[in-house]
Amino acid sequence: MELNIGKVSYEGQWFDFGNGRVKIRPLPATKLNFTVRDGGTMIAGEQSFDRFRYSLEAWENFTTPAPDLKPIDLTDEVKRKLFDFRVGSAVIDGQEVALVDFVAQKAQEILAGIQSAEKN
Repeated sequence: MELNIGKVSYEGQWFDFGNGRVKIRPLPATKLNFTVRDGGTMIAGEQSFDRFRYSLEAWENFTTPAPDLKPIDLTDEVKRKLFDFRVGSAVIDGQEVALVDFVAQKAQEILAGIQSAEKN
């Protein structure tokens, strides 16, 4: 059986988000922690935050409001506030999208791309 492990990577990819950019990496299976109950998947809030914290690897051009416009370091504390209060959104393809949702979507897309490449 041939396996192309060379296409598998934990490296993140950069995406535009509003006036900034975010680097998002796929969530490996070793980081998953969920329960299947009554045919549905249940993920506790803390595990959802852990997924977000891991997947959002870096960002550029995120600042405090004008007039200061000081860069904001992407710390775990900042990530928790983003996650808990759903702070930060941008209009993407005509729809307002929260940063938290954008990160989850892109992390899943990256993972799906890796899985699809392996099948081909």
